[in-house]
Amino acid sequence: MRKKYSRFFSNSLLPLFLTILFISTGFTSLRVVAAFNDKDKKPDSHFMDDGNGIIKDTRTGLMWTKKDSYADTGKCMNWYHSKIYVRGLKTGGFRDWRMPEEKELMSIYDESYWSRISFDHHYPLHLDTVFTDGAAYWYWLAESAESSHANTINFLDGFVTELERGRCSNLGVRAVRH
Repeated sequence: MRKKYSRFFSNSLLPLFLTILFISTGFTSLRVVAAFNDKDKKPDSHFMDDGNGIIKDTRTGLMWTKKDSYADTGKCMNWYHSKIYVRGLKTGGFRDWRMPEEKELMSIYDESYWSRISFDHHYPLHLDTVFTDGAAYWYWLAESAESSHANTINFLDGFVTELERGRCSNLGVRAVRH
């Protein structure tokens, strides 16, 4: 009898127990969390769609373009082209759009929620669906140092990475203003 119980525990209960433990703790220290994409279970959004191409963040007071550069143009942009793109924006009648700082861009990254709104709909982004479908995977950040590299944030996992400013693969910019 004892042998059957240990097999039952190791084959059935142990994996179930570990799964529940993993989901409940989220392993946040390792940046692994249980994410969901069920809109009915998603907490109330702190984003407001103004209907003019602008998304307002009620927590931070920042305004974001509903479309990022990838959704708007249908192609990736390197850091240099992203900077030019943002300077030329007139979204919502405003002309003072800029590239975001790291803290600002991380405020729209939602670790607990994912959606398939990327340009190829292949991998899920940790980005609210209030933003336009067709988004880039990586976003350029504002200039931080004089060099040939700039920081990006990957919206698949939230990691900040330094890349060559001339790189263009799956990259774009999401413009912000106060």
